[in-house]
Amino acid sequence: MNLRLYHINRQFDLLSIRAARCKSGQCRDSLLRRIECLNVAHHFILD
Repeated sequence: MNLRLYHINRQFDLLSIRAARCKSGQCRDSLLRRIECLNVAHHFILD
């Protein structure tokens, strides 16, 4: 398995759990932006 892909998936999981526990606001918005960036990186690696 690609090590970079593993790190992206792991960060995605951890950020998703943290975002689910946060109330809406600036902190949660920041986490969601980071998740979006990881999602883009994930798609670039798969292509």
